[in-house]
Amino acid sequence: MAFKVIDGGGSGRENRELQEQREWVKLAFSKAVRDMAANMLCVISGAGKSHELLVQMKNVIDQAIEFQELHGHFPEISNFLMIQNEHQKHIDRARAGELDQASVDRWWKDGTFEQMMAEHKIMCGALQTVASQLIAQETQNISGERELHDGIKLDEGPR
Repeated sequence: MAFKVIDGGGSGRENRELQEQREWVKLAFSKAVRDMAANMLCVISGAGKSHELLVQMKNVIDQAIEFQELHGHFPEISNFLMIQNEHQKHIDRARAGELDQASVDRWWKDGTFEQMMAEHKIMCGALQTVASQLIAQETQNISGERELHDGIKLDEGPR
């Protein structure tokens, strides 16, 4: 879907339309790149739909071009693909006043935050290990395995 690029110097209605178009294409790019990445990870693990990967890659490129046309630059892919650190998300919510301090204190005390941090470390280590193995980078593979095992040790820690 090609958009008519609206000059930002126009009326308020035109500026709102431009902002809506930018937000729509940002969401479309986010969905396209996440769908493709998720399918690729599934294919790597032995599942997934390998026959859809090239079509998904083309869709990502098409959406990136539309993003560039509306924003004046290509999207920063890492902004759309980083896995969320649940522990940090809850800490940020507490700082923003969206989560009460009693919940934060309870989650520190009962080990919930430690488990979240361990799970995140395990996921990051596993992803780095897989990526390193795909391109035969032994040093990064060792680093990923270390992070994976550190996360496992953290998860097995005292409660």
